[in-house]
Parts: sequence; structure tokens; C-alpha cells
Amino acid sequence: MMFRKTFAMLALALGASAPAHAATFALDADHSFAYFKIVHLKLTKVIGRFNQVAGTVTLNDAGLLTAADITIQAASVDTGVPRRDNHLRSTDFFNAAQFPTLKFHATNAVSIDASHQELTGDFTLHGVTKTVTAQATQIGLGVDSTGKGHVGAEAAFTFKRSDFGMTTMLGDIGDDIEVFLSFDGVKQ
Repeated sequence: MMFRKTFAMLALALGASAPAHAATFALDADHSFAYFKIVHLKLTKVIGRFNQVAGTVTLNDAGLLTAADITIQAASVDTGVPRRDNHLRSTDFFNAAQFPTLKFHATNAVSIDASHQELTGDFTLHGVTKTVTAQATQIGLGVDSTGKGHVGAEAAFTFKRSDFGMTTMLGDIGDDIEVFLSFDGVKQ
């Protein structure tokens, strides 16, 4: 979920301290999250997050994202309400026992401007795979105090849960789920 022009400009600005391009970055589990919003009773949006996100992103020499593989653990869903979280893990919703992961695999990346990209890819949820397009924003590129290169970005997309077989309580709970990914990738 990286962006060609911004990385090139940051690499020039940071000089030798910038991470090299044509590199793979592993998501830092302590600084990478997936959030979601869904309408409840046509009155408000419930916000939750998944606490376990892993994966990699790869940049080419120009700083353009060429690959992204993100995995989210369904059982890590956390809305701050244990009873609701257990219901979300059940067969009514994520069915975390049978479908333990949600996955996004980018198949195409198009630069919009110096810091924005559209990522098209395969999103798998509930055993169903559909194509989604995420709007991504590059946040930063740098080096930590130990000399490791980092890249940070966020991306967002919306999908209909009914397209993935999640149809429980469609009258009370919205069909559209907004997803936001925020991550820090560490150069491998």
C-alpha cells in the first residue's frame, strides 16, 4: 500500500537513511490494525477492530507497491463489548472457527497522485473471494533508532457482507462494512 512518487521524494530527502526500494516489508504486529464500521439499527455505526493483522507488502525500485498480502485473524475481533464480540465470532457472523482468517491479496496498484493509490485485489471472507478496490494513503517512510527501514500507510474499502454469505440480522445491522487498515511495515 505504498506510493511511487512520495517514496522517491522521501528517499531523496532522507538520503542514505531511507530504506532501499525493491524491498519487502513485514507488517509490525504492534503497530498494524484493521478497523471496521457498520450501521446498527439504522441509527449509529458500531466501530470495532481486529487486533491480529499480519502480512507483507513489496515495493519496486520506483517505490510502487507491487504486492500486498494481508491476513486478519477473525477471532481477534474487538468492539469493546465481550458479549457482542463472541456473537461476531459465531456462525451468525464471522464464523471464526470455520473461517479463521480474512485475507487481502493485491493484484493491481495504480498511483492517483504523490501519496495516494488504488489497490485492487482479492478479498476473502467467510470462504468467499471477491474483488475489492481500496483507497490507500502513504503516511511515511523512514528508519527507526536501530536502523531498520519502515513504511507506513493506511487503506480503506467498503464491501457488502451479504456478498460473502453473512446475512444474519440484515434488517437490524447494515450490509455495508467499511474497513480501514493502518500499518507499519518493517523492511526485511
